[in-house]
Amino acid sequence: MEQTEYSMVRPLLWSSALGYVIYMCHTGQAATLNRLLSWRYFVIFSKLSYAIYLTSVMTMVVFMASVDNNFPFRSKLSMLIDLNEMGVIFASSVFFTLIFVMPLRDIAPLIMGEKPPGSTKKEETIRRTDEDEGRSEKDETSKEECEKMGFDYLQKIK
Repeated sequence: MEQTEYSMVRPLLWSSALGYVIYMCHTGQAATLNRLLSWRYFVIFSKLSYAIYLTSVMTMVVFMASVDNNFPFRSKLSMLIDLNEMGVIFASSVFFTLIFVMPLRDIAPLIMGEKPPGSTKKEETIRRTDEDEGRSEKDETSKEECEKMGFDYLQKIK
């Protein structure tokens, strides 16, 4: 009976705990954790994680269908973790990310008439900075307020 109750409550507790961590990071109350989770090298894995999720099922089915019933003796760990399978999953997820995901992320902004992500706005920033030098004191105060709130001032004056 307890196992059934735990199985019912576990997803709710896990999602609540994860939501609380996200809330704490977003409001700035967990700065160290936020800095750790925002590490720039995690971005690589975050881009690949969905592709790994999608390709792992197909790869596991192919590997299981190609296995003979006569297994040579292997340790329990090597039976659980197949490095060949993990290598194929990782390689195929990198391939599908580079071929499909990366080009497709630029399509939505092009349809909406915006610049694609990763495009440089250096010239536009320089031009706007030159225009901003002649602004009044009131605008300087609003610039400081924007920076305190975490907003980009250049986005505000568009």
